[in-house]
Amino acid sequence: MKLPLVLMLSTFLLASGAIAEGHGGHGKGHGKHHGKSGHGQAMRHANPMPNLMKVVKKHGDELNLSEAQKAELNRWHDQNAKTMHANFAKVGEMEKALNAAALDGRPKAELMVMASRIMNLRTDIISVKTDCRDNMRRVLSAEQYDKLLALYQARKKKH
Repeated sequence: MKLPLVLMLSTFLLASGAIAEGHGGHGKGHGKHHGKSGHGQAMRHANPMPNLMKVVKKHGDELNLSEAQKAELNRWHDQNAKTMHANFAKVGEMEKALNAAALDGRPKAELMVMASRIMNLRTDIISVKTDCRDNMRRVLSAEQYDKLLALYQARKKKH
């Protein structure tokens, strides 16, 4: 049962290898770089989860955050941001390696191990992003959280 899922996912990863290599992120409406490092593109590629922290950072005034809330959210960001950005970059590197290994004719079993490692890292990213969402729910009032989601949706429509 698990093998077909792994095959499906690895096929997706191989197909999306162009994105990891930077070929799929520069067309219409894709891959706007954020900052000099291009973390934005890597983050969107490696992370299907909403980036609520970015919205809070940009629209904190509209959310009427208290100093205590700002401190709590900044603490979360400071504890997790570097690791998350490193993980986003690592997914891209691992996908490039998988793509290269496939083109080099490496055995299927080896490709499946590589794909599994990528999926494990993606699962870790999703887990931390879910923890971030849950932390937002804990720190923000219900009204602030609803406003955050509305701001996120409005921002998403623009991009």
